[in-house]
Parts: sequence; C-alpha cells; structure tokens
Amino acid sequence: MLRIATSVTLLALAGCAPEEDTGDHHHDPAVDAGVTGDCLDEVGVICTVAGDGEPELAGDGGPATAASVGLPLDVAFAADGTMIIVDFYNSVIRAVDPDTGIIRRIAGSGELGASGCEGSLGQDPLDLCLNHPTTVAFDGQGQLLVAGYLSSRLFRIDLGIGRVTGVLGTGQRSYRGDEGPAAEASFDLVTSAVPDGAGGIYLTDQENQLIRYVDPDGVIHRHAGRCIIDLDVLTGEELCQPDEEPVACPDSDKVTCGDPAELCVRPCTTAFAGDGGGPLDARFAFGFGEAALEPKGQLLRDPAGDLYVSDSDNGRVRVIGSDGTVRTVAGNGEDGSSGDGGPATQASLRSPADLALGDDGSLFIADPWAMCVRRVAPDGTIDTVAGVCGERGFEGDGGPATEALLKVPFGLAVGGPILYIADTGNQRVRAVRLR
Repeated sequence: MLRIATSVTLLALAGCAPEEDTGDHHHDPAVDAGVTGDCLDEVGVICTVAGDGEPELAGDGGPATAASVGLPLDVAFAADGTMIIVDFYNSVIRAVDPDTGIIRRIAGSGELGASGCEGSLGQDPLDLCLNHPTTVAFDGQGQLLVAGYLSSRLFRIDLGIGRVTGVLGTGQRSYRGDEGPAAEASFDLVTSAVPDGAGGIYLTDQENQLIRYVDPDGVIHRHAGRCIIDLDVLTGEELCQPDEEPVACPDSDKVTCGDPAELCVRPCTTAFAGDGGGPLDARFAFGFGEAALEPKGQLLRDPAGDLYVSDSDNGRVRVIGSDGTVRTVAGNGEDGSSGDGGPATQASLRSPADLALGDDGSLFIADPWAMCVRRVAPDGTIDTVAGVCGERGFEGDGGPATEALLKVPFGLAVGGPILYIADTGNQRVRAVRLR
C-alpha cells in the first residue's frame, strides 16, 4: 500500500541524508542498516534494505538487512519514516526504525488461532493472531490498518499506545452484514484495505469478488462488484436466463440464479464486466485460494478520490473514478508481460498485485508472476522499472534494476524518489531510486 513520506525520512531509512538541494548524499555507517555502497544515490540501481533471504522470524533488535523476513507481502511508511513490513509467513508485522535501521516486531503473536488472541478492542497488538496478514496502510489519524487474510478480519492498531482500536469482521468466512455494523459483518479473505480520507475504509473481500466500504459511522456497504452465482463451473452453463433476476441466498448476502439450496454453497462467480458503467454492476476476478502467494485485489486510492483495483485474474488494473465510472487503465486481459513502450491498456499483465503512485502521477504495478514491476506513465504508456519479466531469481543488487532478477514481487511503496519492492519469494525488501 502506498504511504508517501518525506524524502528526508525515507533516505534516512536507507542510510542516506540530503546535504543540499543538489541531490548529493552521504552515508553514515552507524545508520546504514547494512546497505553497502551508494546504490540509493544512483538512479535506477537496486539494493536490499531488509531481509537476508531466509523465512524465519529472526533478527529483531538488529539491522534489518541482517534479519530474516518470511514472505514479505507489503511495505508501508509511517509519517516519521518508519518502514512497516508485512511478514506473511510468520504472521507478524515488523517495523524498521528510520534512524537506526533496527527491525522489531510491532504486531502479531505468530500464532494462527490460539484461544484469546483472535482480536479485541484494547488488546496488545503483539498478542494478536493475524493469521497471515496481507497488506497494511495508515488511516488519516495515523493508525495502522492490517488486513488479516485467513482471519477474514480487518484490524486497526494505534502504534502510539500499543493497542488494538478496531476489529472489523466476525472471522467467519462468509458474506453477511451489508448495511449493518462492520464489526458484525462477515468476509471471505480480506486482502487489502485503504482509507478514503474522510474516516471510511475500502476493503477487498476476495472470495466474495467484492470491494466493500465501511463508512465513518462503522456501517458496511457493497461498493463494487457482485457476489453472484450465475455460472455452473463444471459445465460452463449460464445459470441466469435472460432478464432473470437472481434471488437472495438464505442467511447470506449472496445472490444466485437457480435453486438456492443447491447453489448457495458454491463460491461467487468470477467474471469481467462493467467498464463504462457504475461500480455495483462491475464484475471482478479476484480468484480463490488460501496459499501464500494467492492474495488478490489490492487497492490504491489517489488524492483525487479515484480507487484503483488490481483485477488480478482478469489481468487488468481498473479504476473506479471519483465520477462513479469504472474503466481499465492497464492490461488487455491476456496473460503475459508484453507491451512496453506502448499504451498500458494494450499491454499484457499476468496477475497484477500491489499498486503504488509516484509523486509525478506514475502508477506502479507489482506483477508477481511475471517477476517484474511495471510503470504506467502519466501519458498512459507502460514500461518495466524493476526485474526481467519472465525470469525469476535473486541477483543484481548494486546494478540496474531492470537487469536484476526478482522472485514473485508482491508489495510496493513509493516515497519521494524511492520505489520500495517487497520481493516476496526472495524474502527481502529491495529499493530503487527513480530520479
């Protein structure tokens, strides 16, 4: 998720500090956190800023680059420049101090479901069972939002007092609760959450193929997508006849065509539809599954109020405009990584994940299964900024980012001139200076 902090604090995180407006920087070994040389001084060069390549929960209290971080899925920044890392494998959230480069655990017990750690108001976040968190973001009050993937909940944490201040969702994997209290609603895999700037929160309800919205009063609404069962996945037969209105499923907000007793136990149908129309008529393909590298439907909200969505299994990035219209901004629906130098809407993406926005308006797209990070320029053209699309591995630190190898890069964050990449399969966070 995107959290834009000042370039001063972000450069301090990597051991750099600006001397003057010339762009020259020096390194202080005491706070270099293991980042060697001047890689973050050079445009287009990639280096590791956290993680040693091992998945264990190890290294807290020491330099971030000497610590082990298990399948990092996301990166965000607090207002003071603290780097927040989602350690998916170990079910914890880690933080890297911007002045010292020291890493520590700030949320998550590492347990997956022990009694008493499921989440309650006032709880110490270190005792939370996050059950494989996926993304993090900060709301307008500076509180941390954590998407608990397999817990099917969204947590709000006040890091200043070290307490859980909000728990959304019952933890039961289903689809219930629209137009009621979000704390009593049910989700089926929460994969992403972003604030709206006015006290509300958008979140992706992955297996329900929805984006839902929690308003400032704590009431939840269906914001985009349809949780409808309208296709027989075994035969490919359409279940809805022309002009047939689907019926509500008992004890659920799902709808279906056909016999509810038979069909309502099935998952909601994935589809691609709705460009040019309103969000409630749009259809998404966020897919199914609970594995480490399957969270989909990541969100990004820009300052103008446009909500970007990684429509992952449709191979597209779409936007729900502030005018209420849905459109595609990247991806042609074909599986691949072609199209650099041309219009982003004619390029192929494999399964877009996290999104980030540059301060020049560029949209960065993590495409984990293409093994690269793409950029959509303000003029709508696309290029690759990190990784060699189609090739996986770990190499290239200290050299050009476009010649380096990544392994399933999921998460992104941009701060000033620096792009941060959660290089998930390599168990590292890497960084590239953009200008």
